[in-house]
Amino acid sequence: MIGIAFRMALGLGLHREVSPNNNEQNTLSKEIRRRVWWILYMVDSGFSITMGRPTTASDAFIDVHLPQNVDDSVCESNCPCDPANLSSTSSQITSPNPSLCL
Repeated sequence: MIGIAFRMALGLGLHREVSPNNNEQNTLSKEIRRRVWWILYMVDSGFSITMGRPTTASDAFIDVHLPQNVDDSVCESNCPCDPANLSSTSSQITSPNPSLCL
């Protein structure tokens, strides 16, 4: 099942980074794509290593960034989800009234 899910992710192009000029996908969608890809990649790689089999995909053609360590509520469709723009990721998440866009 993991192999099928991994191949479907490859077919959907989740291993490729979405262009920053692509306005049809909001930041939260991009983060979810990244999370799904890296979860499938890690499970598939771990399973392959455990079973003593080669991994399904080569790292050479994967260019999607790692997911960011931010809360989903920070990633709004009209707000850039960039930790560099946030004062502190943990303070944004734990503050009672976080400002979503700085």
